[in-house]
Amino acid sequence: MRTISLKINDEAAKVFMSLRKDELENLTGKVSDWIKAKSQFAKTLDALQEETEKNGLTPDVLADILEMDKEEKSNLFGTTE
Repeated sequence: MRTISLKINDEAAKVFMSLRKDELENLTGKVSDWIKAKSQFAKTLDALQEETEKNGLTPDVLADILEMDKEEKSNLFGTTE
C-alpha cells in the first residue's frame, strides 16, 4: 500500500482528522475501490469508443443519428417504433 496526499477543504479535513482508526481504514478501502472502479470505467469507455469507431460509428455519425427524426431512424434501421 502507498501513501498519497490529497487537498481537501477545511471542513472535510477537520472531519478526517477526527476519524477513529477503523473509520480511517474503512475510508481508505472505499477510496481505493472508487479509484479502481473509475479507472476500469474509463478503460471500458475507451474500448467502447474504439470498437464503435472501427464499426464506422464516429462521433459525427452518432450525432447525425441523434438528430434524425423517428421516420428517418425507422427507414435506416428498420424499426417500427
